[in-house]
Amino acid sequence: MERVVVTGAGILSRAGVGMEQFWENLVQGKCIKDTNITLDLSSLSDLRTVKKMDRFSHLTLLATLMAIENSKMDLTKLNVEKIGTIFSTVYGSLQSNEAFARKLITSGSNYTSPTIFTRTVANACIGQTCISTGLKGVSTMLMGSNSIGYAYDLICTGKANAIVAGGVEEYHGDVANSYKELNYTTTADNNEDVISKPFDMERDGIALREGAGVAVIEALEHAQQRHAPILCEVLGYGGAFSEVSPERALSPIDSKPFENSMKSALLNAGLEPENIDVAILSASGSRYGDLAEALAFHNVFGTYAKDIPVTSGKGLIGETIGASASIGFIIGALSLYYQIIPKTVGCTKPDSDIDLNVVTDTKKMPIKNILINSFDVGGNLSSIILTKISQ
Repeated sequence: MERVVVTGAGILSRAGVGMEQFWENLVQGKCIKDTNITLDLSSLSDLRTVKKMDRFSHLTLLATLMAIENSKMDLTKLNVEKIGTIFSTVYGSLQSNEAFARKLITSGSNYTSPTIFTRTVANACIGQTCISTGLKGVSTMLMGSNSIGYAYDLICTGKANAIVAGGVEEYHGDVANSYKELNYTTTADNNEDVISKPFDMERDGIALREGAGVAVIEALEHAQQRHAPILCEVLGYGGAFSEVSPERALSPIDSKPFENSMKSALLNAGLEPENIDVAILSASGSRYGDLAEALAFHNVFGTYAKDIPVTSGKGLIGETIGASASIGFIIGALSLYYQIIPKTVGCTKPDSDIDLNVVTDTKKMPIKNILINSFDVGGNLSSIILTKISQ
């Protein structure tokens, strides 16, 4: 079994574009100042590149190029047939799907562009990314939160030397309005920095935003051969399924699936609960979702639960649905690399019912092992464990 490491990351979120800006803003609890709810991508690509793909593919490609550059990966000198691409999403290319459907209904199939049709499939973003980068390894699109876990398995078993893995979700006003009508979203969504309140006693819902997070996951030997920068090592992951995801939880939900996800990750990594130093939790400000995750955390970690520092970035970043798992993963990788736990933006009055050691001020401390949870809107639960690299 190959050891697996993280050698680079690319990110687009309201907390920052690119790893350096993202991390700096995250630890300071700041976001990009912009009046628009969507990210401004205009300065990140030339017009020709933008014209040949939709926003969903554009987000994917930009984050991928950032991750490859950050990992110091020279694709002209590597076997691109052993470097794969695995991404996840929940809704896919909504803008292209809407444009295609409207044209089909109003004008008929004879007047509907086949170019737009090719953009409607969820894996169109992978096609554009592979064409642009030349990557030819194992490739797939997942509709859940385990793209990085799947990439880890493939590298462990030698099916790839490296995989560009992550998640992407574009913002769509109609989806946001539907969440609002169903009372899933917070009513306190107007603050410049804080857009939801994870773990806070006054939390009242999630804040939908768009984002893309991509990491370069690589076999340790492959990374060492090319003298790559190494952020951390992946020890293992696990998952489970919940009938009600935390983002949709308007009443108490069963915490057992969340517990099973974390237990399976610990088992896969060969660790005991006391070996975990920090946890990046999925908490997004959902009244009952945050509570279910906290209860599961107590059940898994027992007497250690109140001592382990926990944090969530979603009070600043928002709930990015299909991108949330990979963004959380990147937060965990950077926390290990810099030995810093970013603050939980939005949590000023920690809920006594949650009763966890919530990090409300950015904290520097020795970290060896870190747990990252992701519980997405479809009910897919995943937990990944990273460790400080020891070569």
